[in-house]
Amino acid sequence: MAEVSVTSHDGYCVGDAVYFNHPTECWIRGTLNIIKRVTKRDGFTHILYGCSAVTSDRYLPSLSETPSLVHVYPLKKQDIHHIIESCVEPTEHTTLNDLLELSYLHDATLLEQVRVRYYENLIYTHIGPIALALNPYDYTLPNYTDDNMPKYVMEGSKVIVAPSKNLPHAWTVAHYSYWRMCTDGLNQSITVSGESGAGKTETAKIVLKYIGVVSTAQCGSQEKSGAEEITKKVNLTSPILEAFGNAKTRRNDNSSRFGKFMKVFFRQSPTGGVMTGASIKVYLLERSRVVTHGKGERGYHSFYQLLASNGEAAKHHRLSHLQLTRAEDYRCTAVGNATIIEGVNDADDFEEVMRAMEFVGMSEAECNAVWNTVGAVLHLLSLQFKALNDDECCIDINAQNVEMHLRMVKELLGLPDDVLFKELVTTT
Repeated sequence: MAEVSVTSHDGYCVGDAVYFNHPTECWIRGTLNIIKRVTKRDGFTHILYGCSAVTSDRYLPSLSETPSLVHVYPLKKQDIHHIIESCVEPTEHTTLNDLLELSYLHDATLLEQVRVRYYENLIYTHIGPIALALNPYDYTLPNYTDDNMPKYVMEGSKVIVAPSKNLPHAWTVAHYSYWRMCTDGLNQSITVSGESGAGKTETAKIVLKYIGVVSTAQCGSQEKSGAEEITKKVNLTSPILEAFGNAKTRRNDNSSRFGKFMKVFFRQSPTGGVMTGASIKVYLLERSRVVTHGKGERGYHSFYQLLASNGEAAKHHRLSHLQLTRAEDYRCTAVGNATIIEGVNDADDFEEVMRAMEFVGMSEAECNAVWNTVGAVLHLLSLQFKALNDDECCIDINAQNVEMHLRMVKELLGLPDDVLFKELVTTT
C-alpha cells in the first residue's frame, strides 16, 4: 500500500475550515490538516482526509476541556463538508427558531444550530410544525417556567395565519393544534416520540397541561370552575399511569414501559373549545418487568411506592393488612440492587398517587382493590417451586414464609384453594 500526501483534491485544500463527522460529537467545525492519496495492492486508489476539531469552541465542552490535544481523524469524502459562510445565518453562533429558515440545509448546519441553542439554554427548535426538543434535565430554565405560559395563551387564534412570536416550545405545538381544532372543527393529533430518556413523558404532560390552561382561558366565569376541575382530573391521570407503567432503567429513572394513546374531548363554545374529558388507551406494556429486571433497574414504581408508604392511611389500611415489609426483602423488587432512586421519595409518591386516584373519582373500594392486587403480586412472586420430574412441579413448602404468602394471595385475590393451586402448578 502506497500513500502520497497532496495539498488539494476535489475542491478541498489543506488548511480549509470544514465541517467533519467527528467520531463522538457528530458533525462539528474543524480544520482540514491532511489529504492523502492511498493506493492499495489491488490497484484501487482512494482519498483520505485528516481533520482536527476546533477545540476553542465553547459549545463543545467535551473537546474544549483539552485544547492542547489535537487529534486528526482519518475520514472519507462523505464525512467532510465545506463551510458555506454566506449560508450560516448570519454568523457562526447566531441561531434560528425554525430550521426551515436555514438557506443551506445539511446535517452539519442543522446539528450546529441545535447544539448552540442547547448551550444557550434554548432547548426547543422548530422544524416547520415540529418541535425538536433536547432534554436539559432541568426544570428551572427561565424561558420554560410556567410564568411564561400567559404569553403563549394570549396569542389566541392569530397563530393560524401567522407564526408564533414566542420562543419554540411544546406549548406552541399544543397552542396551534388547539386553535386549528377550534377554527376548522376537525380532530388534531400531537405525536411525542424519541428514545428512552429523551423526555417523552414530561413533554406529554407539558402538552396536556397547556391544552387544559388554554381551553380554560376561553371559558366564561360561570363555567370556569368546572373546566378547571376537568383539566385537573385529566392532568392527574399522569401520576397514576406512571406509578403502574413507569420504571427505573439504566438510562432513565422514570422510563415509560408502555405506549399511550390519549384522546382529549372538547365542547365547542363561542370563544373556543372547552375540555370536557379524556380517554386513554394503553398498549405494549412490558409485562416481564413485573417479574424481573436488569442490574441497576427497578420494577414498576407502584411496588416501591406501596412498600415505602408511611402515611396514616398506609399504616392502618395498607401495609398492616397486606403483610408486606420492605422492597429489599422481595426478590422481584431487589434483584436490580436499585430499590432507591436518588431524589425520589417513594412514600410521598404513594400519597400523591392516592390523592390522584381519589380526585379522578375512584372509590375507596376501588383503590383498595388496586393495592390489594399489587400486594398479591408481591406475595405471588415470593413463592418458590421445585421440580418433581421433567413434567411436574410443586410449591416448595419448605421455603421461607410460604404459608403466609399463599394465604395472602388467596385473601387478596379472593380465590378458593383449588383454583389457586391449579393456576400455580398446572395452567401454562
